[in-house]
Amino acid sequence: MTQKTTWAVGTNSSQTASVEQNYSSENDFSAEASASFLDIGGGASVGYDVSGSNGFSNLSKSASDLGTSTGISIRKPGTFPSFELYGYSVSPYILGTVKPGGLVDNQPLSTDVRTFGLIRGLFTADPLTSNSGGWWQQAYSQGPDVALNHPSRWQVVFQGLTSPVPPNCLTTGTGASQMDCTELSFKAPKNPWLSSFHQMRGFFISNANSPGQGPQLEQAKAGDVLTLQARVYNYSLAPMPDGSKVHVRFYFQPWKGTVPVGESVLIGEPELDPIPPFNDVTGAPSNWVLASTTFDTSKYDQTKAGDVHVAFWVVVWIQTGNAIVPEMPDHGLTGIPGSLNSLDDAAQLEQIASDKNSYDNNVGFFKQAFYIGQNTPALGAPPPAAKGLIEVGKVDVSARSLTPHDTIAVSATLSTSGAPVSGITAVFYDGDPQQGGRRFGVERVPYIAADTSYDVATTYRTNSCATHQLFVVLNEGKAGEIVRRAPPVRVDCKGF
Repeated sequence: MTQKTTWAVGTNSSQTASVEQNYSSENDFSAEASASFLDIGGGASVGYDVSGSNGFSNLSKSASDLGTSTGISIRKPGTFPSFELYGYSVSPYILGTVKPGGLVDNQPLSTDVRTFGLIRGLFTADPLTSNSGGWWQQAYSQGPDVALNHPSRWQVVFQGLTSPVPPNCLTTGTGASQMDCTELSFKAPKNPWLSSFHQMRGFFISNANSPGQGPQLEQAKAGDVLTLQARVYNYSLAPMPDGSKVHVRFYFQPWKGTVPVGESVLIGEPELDPIPPFNDVTGAPSNWVLASTTFDTSKYDQTKAGDVHVAFWVVVWIQTGNAIVPEMPDHGLTGIPGSLNSLDDAAQLEQIASDKNSYDNNVGFFKQAFYIGQNTPALGAPPPAAKGLIEVGKVDVSARSLTPHDTIAVSATLSTSGAPVSGITAVFYDGDPQQGGRRFGVERVPYIAADTSYDVATTYRTNSCATHQLFVVLNEGKAGEIVRRAPPVRVDCKGF
């Protein structure tokens, strides 16, 4: 595998934020994969509009250094069975953002690389370089592949070496007793909050007055008009037919905690011109575009009064006239979607391959609850805001025994008292977070009303064969940090 290292610093916060949303999957030729990121900024909240702004108070004080010791690493599963057939080049990057003008503390910076906001690690993968394997040209030229970005579509499971080596496995090296086996992630379209297979990145929420600008919004008020954007790709090397259109449907669904509380509602269905295929030629058109729609919260019975959480999901396909355009083998939908009431309805249209799996990238769920508050007219000066308290109640797991093939749910119930609480982050750890535990999930809750409860949940799997103690942390690193422990889980590797 050829590899080169590049340092880059972005200068536009909205553009760099878009880059951070990307992640590579097996068939994502855009391959801008976020290896890690550090959030040193702040979030939006109801009561003021930060969309399109250059900065606000807590961001003005946030900066970090990228020194010569900072770096990222990329782990390549197993070994290529034949580099001449399957090899491709990889280029890792570290991205930062310089402070925009107009900030109070916009002093000159003196370190080698000084960044502001998020630090992002990513890499690009290129299967078209002169020393790349020929399989990519053969496999990905059989038709277009319209797609959303699914960062968690695949998982790698370590297991004992068998003979013959299964087609989805690679040995870990000469004389190895193990192999890395790639499997599709947990798929549960009836429960999209935990369906790793369907979770998407590249979904952006902004105020319609400043579309695509400012930080990602997580709250709004009833009556606000929002711009929703989704990044849509052509993952293949084949062009889409001339005259075809890419259809992108945006839906919202009333939500509470980890479950829907009503049917999905269609927001809009923009149509895009054909998206070019992947091309690594400098200056060639990109193989992705942003699809946009307008979400007017005053137009829907479910949102016009406010005080509701919603979740968003998207479905995409290619169409010529009244006919759906076939995609590359085992990809795409089986037909043009009709009326859909849930993500599960859309998932029923996913192609099923001969091995009983689905490999399309057409249905995506944005795993982030969005809160629409009430738009109550102000009557004089507001009273001093009361400070709400938050506590973690029961922390539980869906199973206490699993294998490396299995995925379980880890959940916690959050409760508030005294006043509403906004901008809650629950962080899940495998192992004591004070003793080097591994972070495996982050759940963001934009708003919890006073004296109510709200459930958070994430998925967990591991290749480590042992008894694991899982934790959830609120207010991490701050005064009032709360740490709670889940029941232990045992990972059984007999036969692996």
